[in-house]
Formats: sequence, C-alpha cells, structure tokens
Amino acid sequence: MPTPLSRRAFGLTAGLALVATPLSGCSFFDPTVHGSAVRNLPRPSPTPEQAQVNALAGNESLTAALQVLRTATGATPAEVAWTTAVQRALQLQRRVLLRPDPLSGALGDDPMASGSPRTTGARVPAVRATDELATLATAEAATLLTVALSAETGPDALLWGSLSVFASASAQPAPHPPVDHGVVPFSFESESLGSAQSVLVEHLFRADQALAALVGALRPGSLRTQLAQRRGLLVQQRVDLQATMRAAGATPPPPEPGYELPIRPAAGTVAAVMATIETDLFNAAAGVFCATPATDEARTAAHAAWLTQLPQVTRWTGVSWFPGWV
Repeated sequence: MPTPLSRRAFGLTAGLALVATPLSGCSFFDPTVHGSAVRNLPRPSPTPEQAQVNALAGNESLTAALQVLRTATGATPAEVAWTTAVQRALQLQRRVLLRPDPLSGALGDDPMASGSPRTTGARVPAVRATDELATLATAEAATLLTVALSAETGPDALLWGSLSVFASASAQPAPHPPVDHGVVPFSFESESLGSAQSVLVEHLFRADQALAALVGALRPGSLRTQLAQRRGLLVQQRVDLQATMRAAGATPPPPEPGYELPIRPAAGTVAAVMATIETDLFNAAAGVFCATPATDEARTAAHAAWLTQLPQVTRWTGVSWFPGWV
C-alpha cells in the first residue's frame, strides 16, 4: 500500500501552527500536495479594507435573518439546531474579518460580540423566515463573490471565495449543521493552477475507486443506483479536467496502483465514506478556484464547479465554517 500523503492543498501541515485547534486523523483520500504555509508573511496593517467593512455588515444582516428563523413559528428542532450552528460559524468569520489582516492566522476578542441577537417584534412563520433568509444569503454570496473573483491569486481569493460559498450554504437549512474544523484562514504560498488541478485529478481517481467499492458492496436499490451515477459523473469530470490540463501543456497525474482506505467501503459505512469523498473533492475544487488567475474568466467557471460540489457535501455531512480551508 502506498504511504498516506498530505491532505491540504496549501501546506496545511505547516499551517496548523496558526489555527486554534489542531487537526489530526487520516483522511479517506490524501493526494500528494505541493506548497507550504508562510508564517509571518509581511502584509500591510492599516485600517480594514472596504471589502471587510461591507462583509461585516453582511455578516450582521445574515446573522439577524438566521435569528428570525431560529425563533420563527413552526421552526423544527432541526432548523433551530442548524441556524444556531450557522450563527456560531458567522461569529468566527466576524472575528476574522475584524482583524486588520484577516489572513494573520490569529484571532483577537470580538469587542462587539454579545451572544445570539434577540429578535424584536412578532414572530413570523418559518416558511416566510426561510424565504427571506434565502433572498438575503443569495445576495450576500453574490457580493462576496465579486470580491473573490478580483482577489489576488492564493489565500486572498480562497478567503473571499470561502465566505461566498458559506453564504450560499446558509441560504436554506441543510440536513447537517456546519462543522467547526478548528481552522482559521492564514497566509500560504500560492501554488500553480496546474498543481491545484493535479490535486483534484488525484482526488477524482480515488473517489472513483471508493465509489466502485461501495457500489460493489451494496445490494441493488436506489442508493446503489445513485452512487453508480455519481461515480459516472466524477469519471467524466476527471476526463474533462485531464483534457483541459493537456490543452494547457500540463501533464495530469496518473492513477496510483492502490490506495490505503482507512474506512472499509461497506453498506454500513456509506455515509462516512461519502462524506469524506465529497469533502475532499470540495476542498480540491477550492484549490483550483484560488489558483486560477483573477484576470482569467476560468475563475468564474472554477467557482461554479466549487459551488456545484456544495450540495454533494451537505447531503452527507456539514460544510466547514471556512469551506476550502480543511
């Protein structure tokens, strides 16, 4: 069996010294990754940029809309749990945005933190609250995406793209609340687009193998059919990406002869396996997004591919508080 490889597309191992809670354990798929975190990277430290000010205002509005849903008439326990988790994530995002350098990898106290906001006025029906949340979150995601599309390649693009994707994930209650992976955005050494695409290709190869094992372990039925279809889509995605890389003069990585699978694909492990598969693909797509030059229209397409992966993740697990950074 090959040796398990580094998971993070941008030197997470070195970057873990910068996060609040270290990550550990073995990922289902760990493709070879090049790039290293840059500690104490010199950055300007004046007043926050206007984009941060705008994002903080959007964060506050989104938090308030979630509170309306949280206390709405007819809100289910699952909706209350989901909104509470999203509000906690937004609070951490707020603390990051309040820093003069949001990529410092460190956090200070939020001087404006006062717990969950209180809802004033009459409670509204949950259906109405959900509709209003969807409208606000979609608009906020678009605003953040505008910043992300013009941001400098690397950590800046990943930060704003991550905030935009999370806002999209907050548009409506998901089956699983978002997950705190203990990650705070940090500066890292950007990698080439070809390298980021290679990481995604490797994840797609490994997903193909795992899905094949899952399909083989399941009895005929709707879930087996769905997973077989998902495998076909991912194979086509890999073929298309390989063709794109070759057209650009890059050489896609070949499949490895075998992979070490910490979780045995079986009928009882479908959710755990799929959660890891889809999350790894999600993070690899984020890597392609932030490695794509801002002047290239391909960054818009890379964002669309990243966002398309979102519902595949939330079907099986919660999205990270900072999507793409895990």
